[in-house]
Amino acid sequence: MRLPQPLMIAALVISLSHHHALATPSLTTSKPDFPTTQLRWWNLNDASVQPWQPIDFTVPDQDTTRSAYGGVLRRYDVHVAKIFEVSHYYCQQDEAIEGFRWQYEAANGNVHMGQFDIGCQLAEDIATAYGLQRKEHTEISFGDIQPDEIRENPYGRDYEIPVLNISTNAKIQKWRQYVQTFAPFFSEETRKVNSETRPFPVEQVLPQIKGNVTVPILIPGTMPNAPALFNLIEKFGLCADTAPDGYGYSIELGPCVSRPTWRGFARLSAREIEHLPEDLSQNPEPNMVPKDTLREIELARGVMGTFHTSCGPYCVSSLT
Repeated sequence: MRLPQPLMIAALVISLSHHHALATPSLTTSKPDFPTTQLRWWNLNDASVQPWQPIDFTVPDQDTTRSAYGGVLRRYDVHVAKIFEVSHYYCQQDEAIEGFRWQYEAANGNVHMGQFDIGCQLAEDIATAYGLQRKEHTEISFGDIQPDEIRENPYGRDYEIPVLNISTNAKIQKWRQYVQTFAPFFSEETRKVNSETRPFPVEQVLPQIKGNVTVPILIPGTMPNAPALFNLIEKFGLCADTAPDGYGYSIELGPCVSRPTWRGFARLSAREIEHLPEDLSQNPEPNMVPKDTLREIELARGVMGTFHTSCGPYCVSSLT
């Protein structure tokens, strides 16, 4: 679980339409070829205080290696191009920005693809090497409105961002070769989580709820090896409790207590009908703070679900 920063966060949520097909440079794309789940500029501080700005880039693609346009360009290649295009555009808007730190995620945030650090000089070099062609429609939604951002439509604004001119066979091959050498990097913690697993302490949980619930007990046999999480489990242990009606159970860190605690670990419940609050589902943005996330995802066997993360002093995620 990612804890929020202890300060006000101004965020930009950017939905994009992207098109690198062999098209007339004067065209402007209005319909997305490759939908983006979220492109969020956290903007923790202004660039004079924080010259390297953090951005999260999330795409719905389960497989980023598949062809983008039926040729050799992959979705991954197009995504990296978008990272450079947006970096170059915003570097031009603010001279205090030195670069952007991109967190790239696929499968609606379920697969961490790594971090790209794009300095403004590198973005300018790439734009010069490939050239810029037509502009692309970019809709930007602001997660937290600052006083000087109050306009006719405080939750959205349109931009036209030039795209890299990757429109010839020679440039396509050149771009693919460059992307293969421009590898993302992973923090040591992320590397361990992605590559290592360890057994989940089922024996601590199962005896506490077995026979007391009418819903299936779903407990993983293994979990990603997140050292910080397992240190907490080893320190506090796990407590499992069941709902009075038998249609749910919860797991939390530490000894069982009669009141909710910050040590909530997991909760599973069954309901006949489950809906998001009407005001949130109808018009989510005004009710959400910068670190909130709301997205539709596909589960196993084609079942659709809604993933929601809400952040206050800490973050709570749910899947309906």
